Amino acid sequence: MVFTLLFSLHANAAFSAKESKELALINSQHEAKLIDAEKSFSNSVKEAIDNDPDKKDTILTLKKSWDEFIKAKCDLEVFESKGTDAETAELSNCLVNEYTNAEKYFEHILP
Repeated sequence: MVFTLLFSLHANAAFSAKESKELALINSQHEAKLIDAEKSFSNSVKEAIDNDPDKKDTILTLKKSWDEFIKAKCDLEVFESKGTDAETAELSNCLVNEYTNAEKYFEHILP
């Protein structure tokens, strides 16, 4: 009986370690996608400014507002998963989608 209990605890610990590694890998992949999305968004803002320097202040104000909106929106969207393993992935997915949408907007600003 003790052997069975020890084996069960050991097997469960190994499974948890495997799960932890998989979760860390998934989170790092999401982080890389988020970094790329944020860079693309910043590049589209820079390009919009380069195309119409007279609107620089207005574009930067809009970017700041958009950043705040995106973060608040995604915080609300992942509220139910706070404190769970899914929180990081869901937050990252939301942020990537929102930054991608914002990037598209800035890419289509006419000079």
